[in-house]
This record gives sequence, C-alpha cells and structure tokens, in this order.
Amino acid sequence: MSTPRPQSSLPPSPPSRRLEDTQLHNSKSSTISEAKYGFKIYRTDYSDETKWHRFMTYLNAQTQARMEEENLVHEIPNIDWAVESSPELARASEEEIRRRFVEWADSGDEPIDNSARFRACIVVDHDCLIDVNAVAELLEEEHETLDEFDGGGLAWVRLLSQDPNEGSLRVCVSYLVPRSFNLVPYNWEEIGGDERDPARP
Repeated sequence: MSTPRPQSSLPPSPPSRRLEDTQLHNSKSSTISEAKYGFKIYRTDYSDETKWHRFMTYLNAQTQARMEEENLVHEIPNIDWAVESSPELARASEEEIRRRFVEWADSGDEPIDNSARFRACIVVDHDCLIDVNAVAELLEEEHETLDEFDGGGLAWVRLLSQDPNEGSLRVCVSYLVPRSFNLVPYNWEEIGGDERDPARP
C-alpha cells in the first residue's frame, strides 16, 4: 500500500499545542508549550467500540508519523484531540456539531488563538469509522504498520469548518495533521477535495 509522500509545502507551524485517550509514543521534546495542537473531535457514531478504538489507534499512528516527517516532533506531546463523546451526539447534524464547536471555542476552556484548532473540528461518523477500519484491518492483514502512508485517501475523516459558508470536507487521515491543520487558518479552499474523493492537500 506504499505511496510516495507529497512534497512538503506547509505554511509555518502555528502556535504550539497533547492526545486525549491515547498517547503518542517515542516523542522527545526539547521545547514544550502548554498550548494544545490538533483538532477537536466530535464522535457521532456509537455502534461499535472496537471500531472506535481502532480508529483512534490509527489516527494517532498516522499523526505521529506525519509529524515526525515534517520535523514537528516537538509538537507531538501537545497533541490533544479533546474528544467530545456523548449519546446526545449520536447522528447529530453538522449544524448541531458546529453550534457545539462554536460554543466550546467561545467558552474560554482553552485560550483561543488563530490556529486551526478553533476554526474547524473533526466529525467521526459511521461511514468514516467503516472506511478507516477497513484500511487498518488491511494493513494488519498485510503485516504492515498503522502509520503506513495512505496516498490513495482511503481512510478519511470529515473536517467541519466553524464557518457555515465553508461547510465540511472529507480529508484523508494521512493529510490531516499537520498538513490540513496548517492550511485551515490560511485558505480553507486550498485543502481541496470533492464529494467523490477525500482531500489530499
């Protein structure tokens, strides 16, 4: 499943930001900030705990590998998905998720800045769980590691902008953090993607 990595053309990394339920391993940080890095996650499917845990394991493995490739190891200890998990969110609409996300950003629970953390969030729905698990299971069957780069965009999440005019995008997990995270504050449309294929900026 190996696919060549894209050339790095990221904007400068935004202010530093830890992982909520699982830790990213083997990270040595020379400079650690208290600011958190990464998107907030809203879980809207509760049909299978095993699939949920495999999703988080895959997300963490992909994120650590991509951060290391972009020489952002110092940010790894600051990754915090701030997972929002509640039966009230089951099959919640994008409008409801956006309302909750804006309320959270305005609440002062975290010092707000201009990073993508306060401009967009991840929505994990049933379709997302199914596709990510399919990729993770295939990697396991082929005895490959979960951090294998997914250049085909088969494993994805939905990225929801706090701006209703921007809507939401499906984004390949391998292109999520840091690539899409660093693009959101500059140009949402540059992330790309369409209804057929997840974005691979």
